[in-house]
Amino acid sequence: MPDESTIPDDEFGAAVRRGLQIANHTYKEMPDNVGNQLNCTSCHLGNGSEAYAAPWNGMPGIYPIYRSRAGRVNSIQERINGCFERSMNGKALDLGSDDMNAMVSYMSWLSQGLPYGVSPEGRGFVKVDKTLEPNTDNGKKLFAEKCSVCMVKMAKVNITTMALISIQQ
Repeated sequence: MPDESTIPDDEFGAAVRRGLQIANHTYKEMPDNVGNQLNCTSCHLGNGSEAYAAPWNGMPGIYPIYRSRAGRVNSIQERINGCFERSMNGKALDLGSDDMNAMVSYMSWLSQGLPYGVSPEGRGFVKVDKTLEPNTDNGKKLFAEKCSVCMVKMAKVNITTMALISIQQ
């Protein structure tokens, strides 16, 4: 990831900084578009730059690209909206909005110096080794260490939401 001190002090730099702010505080910055309390960086680790954690660096250089889920060629803006609609259980952004442009600007800044049109190393998520034998004891330990904080937070949101729905009925 480029050093944040290299973000230019101009209009593009302002958009990059806004994109980084959105990435780290998506729910706070865009509550009307996020249906859960996740941020982009809940999945895209390392400010969107960590290999095998769905990194964004290099992504602007391979879009538009055919996506089998959509059954057609998608723009990077459409891919971003896919995350808002599915992963965040929310609503799509306007494709030409300032916030969408900020997110694409941040991804472009992350991609500086990377080859255009080449799928980046570490794209996507770590592939699960399906030959491993399940170990429930280890799974419980890993869940407690890695997952429970967010899951408890999400459960509280769901319990509160369900309580509000039942009160309104």
